[in-house]
Amino acid sequence: MHTQQKNLATLDRPVGTDREVKKHMAKPPESRKGISREIFVGLIVAIVGGLFVWWVTEFLHTKSLESAIDCSSDDFQADGLLMKKGDKYQREGHWKQARQCYEKAAVKWNGMAGTRYLCELDCSAMTKLGIIYDNGYGVTSDYEQARQWYEKALAFADSSIGLYRPDPDALCRLGELYENGHGVTKDDERAHQLYEKAAAAGHPRAMFLMGTLYEEWSPQPDKQKARQWYQKAADAGDELAKNRLRDLDKSNH
Repeated sequence: MHTQQKNLATLDRPVGTDREVKKHMAKPPESRKGISREIFVGLIVAIVGGLFVWWVTEFLHTKSLESAIDCSSDDFQADGLLMKKGDKYQREGHWKQARQCYEKAAVKWNGMAGTRYLCELDCSAMTKLGIIYDNGYGVTSDYEQARQWYEKALAFADSSIGLYRPDPDALCRLGELYENGHGVTKDDERAHQLYEKAAAAGHPRAMFLMGTLYEEWSPQPDKQKARQWYQKAADAGDELAKNRLRDLDKSNH
């Protein structure tokens, strides 16, 4: 009896009702579509807005950097802007423009009293100029110019009344000029002094070069001290020192 009533109920249902119900259930509600569309549009607006803000920020920052090139000598923010501009040019491989920025920053406060921040910027600019001339980046390699800029960086730090310690990179690179006799008379003792100061300031390459000096020292090499310096350099992350230690280990077996 129950089965018969069930069959009758099925027969009484209009044709296509099940299909329409299923179709209706599968179809997402209009409100859900609206929400999805709003989220999508919101994301697009947020992305476009973010890109616009980034572009405006970069544009204004670039303009401020460019204006720093022609700024007057009493603008205390100019050195920082010039260094940023120079570093940007350097990363892009525009060495001529980078050199111009570093030169402007280096001479702006040369010989003048300033804050620790300014001393750091000035010494950094001088060291980077030395590197440019040392390696011939965008200019003909000029060891004499490189030496002068390294020495200016160190002399400026010495005259900063304790505001800034000598740049270890300038110490190390000047030491390499003396060790190799580039632009100066070859002088291993002077190179050793400069490397030692740079190494004491934590410069990994200076530690490695201390090792090479002791390993090749004339007339009496000191292999033990060489290994000690190689180990210090390796511990500081110098890859050349790590390779040299591996070579020494192989030669001992």
